[in-house]
Amino acid sequence: GTLAPGVSPPAWGSEVGGFVGFNWRRAEILRSYSTGIVNSTASPWSGAFVGRHYGSNALVKDSFWNRAAHTKGITIDMGAVVQSSQGVTLAQLQTRSTFTAAGWDFDNTWLAYDGIPMLPALRATMLPLVISAIDVTKTYDGVAFSGGAGAIYSLIPPPGSVQGSLTFGGDAQGAVNAGSYSITPGGLFSTQYAIRYVSGTLKVNKAVISSVSGITALDKTYDGTTHAPLDTSAATFNGVLNGDPLTVAGATGLFAGKNAGNAKPVTISGI
Repeated sequence: GTLAPGVSPPAWGSEVGGFVGFNWRRAEILRSYSTGIVNSTASPWSGAFVGRHYGSNALVKDSFWNRAAHTKGITIDMGAVVQSSQGVTLAQLQTRSTFTAAGWDFDNTWLAYDGIPMLPALRATMLPLVISAIDVTKTYDGVAFSGGAGAIYSLIPPPGSVQGSLTFGGDAQGAVNAGSYSITPGGLFSTQYAIRYVSGTLKVNKAVISSVSGITALDKTYDGTTHAPLDTSAATFNGVLNGDPLTVAGATGLFAGKNAGNAKPVTISGI
């Protein structure tokens, strides 16, 4: 969050608030939150978020507080301004979408996880942890790829400081054919570490066809060239997997010489 000059601690004289006691004149509180219970009820200047919000130039914006913390959220005095701020439940304070809807920056300033109950944490107060998926290289085998080969951590976190289970996504999941695909790690969360994931690469190399048989050279009338017409319809491939349908897309046949003859040797290339 952001605090401008003029903001007091949570208790300031007779002003008591869950976040600040006295916010006055040109002071601004932006994108901040509080959760604690405020037990002060004797003072008229008390609230779950700000005990006394004073002056027409004082501003609270895009902020939230635990509405169960006090009967009042912000006690306003002398026309102080409140914009896009409200008391919510503790469960809502632990839900990232509560804050993203108010424009909080979870890419650079704050950290919370979708689907995981967690109060927003300032990235600046957390240790960085980079988790990089390990690259995988395989030869085409007709089997869909699943999971990953593990990950490399930029540091080893203490036991219990990182929760969840390491998972892998990306377009590598289910990939079969030769090509390059991404392996995206995820599934972990922490209140102590700012986790950043780096995708790895799955490279599926083409399988090798060791030989092709069943191609025959057709008879032809002498034309002064060594060109040999081919019939590839019965071609079979040594090394084909899983009954994959393969055909000869192109091939060139050359007779041993241009002159007429019987049972002439043919060289085949370009398959």
